[in-house]
Amino acid sequence: MNQSTAGQTRRTRCLGVAVALVAAVLALCGLQPRATAAQEPPPPPQVASQAPANDTLIAVEGEVLDAVSGVPVAAAIVVLAGGPTTFSDRMGYFRFEAVPPGTYSLRVFRVGYATVEARTPIDGQEVLVIRMDPGPIPLEGIEVRVRSRDELERRAAGSPVGIIGPVEMERLSQRYLTMDQVLAGRFMAGARFRPSRGFGDPGCLVVSGGRAGSCVAVVVDGVLLPPSDASWVYEISPSDVFAVRFLRGSEAGLRYGYSGAPGVLVVESRMGRR
Repeated sequence: MNQSTAGQTRRTRCLGVAVALVAAVLALCGLQPRATAAQEPPPPPQVASQAPANDTLIAVEGEVLDAVSGVPVAAAIVVLAGGPTTFSDRMGYFRFEAVPPGTYSLRVFRVGYATVEARTPIDGQEVLVIRMDPGPIPLEGIEVRVRSRDELERRAAGSPVGIIGPVEMERLSQRYLTMDQVLAGRFMAGARFRPSRGFGDPGCLVVSGGRAGSCVAVVVDGVLLPPSDASWVYEISPSDVFAVRFLRGSEAGLRYGYSGAPGVLVVESRMGRR
C-alpha cells in the first residue's frame, strides 16, 4: 500500500467515526437524523374513525292509558331521568326525539292519577304503554257540608223562598187540601196569593206590588197556560204536585216570552215525572 492510499483510508475511518459521534449526540438529545434516500418513509399515523354522534340516537314513542277504563290520558307529564320531558296529547300519545339508547328511570304523573315510576330499557324497538291508576287528589283546607235537595233547589232558583221543593211539598200536602191553600200560607218570593173573589174564582198568584187581579201565567209540566185557563191548577191536591217555583222579570220573559213577562208559576206534577 502506497502512502496516498493509506492516507485516504485514514480519512474514511475518521469520517465514519465523526458520523457515528454525531448520531449518538442526536439520539441523546431526542432527535432523529434525517432519513437518507435509501431509508423508507415512516407509515402515516392511524386515525380512529368516529361515527357522528346522532347516528346512535333514537326516537322513543308511547301512550298513556287509564288502567281502569283503558281510555287515553291526556296532559300527562312524562320524564326520562337525566333526559328530556314531554306531555301526552289528547290521544295519550307522546314521543321523545334523539334519545341515546340505555336504561332510564321513567316517571309519569298527572293530577287525579297515582304517579308511575319504573326502570325502563330504551332501545327504540317498541312502543311504550304506560297504564296509570286513578288516585285521590289531596285537598287541604276544604270543608264539605251536606245540603238537602230542597235547599239546593231553592238556591238554584236564586231566592231562598222562591221555590217549594219536593221535600217541603210533601210536608205541606199533609196540612193542606188544595194548592190555593198552600200558596196562601206559603209566601213566594216576589209574589203573593190573591184569595178567591167568589164562585168559580179560586184565586191566583199575583206579583207583589202589581195591579189587583193581574194573575200570573202558569206552566204545568212544560205547558204554558194563560191565567184565564189556569184556575183549575189552584184546586188540585198538593199530593199530586212534585214541586213549584215562581219566575219573574227577565228570567220569565226569556223563557216564556210576552205571556211570561208579568211572572210565571211553574208547576211540576208527579204524574208528569213518570
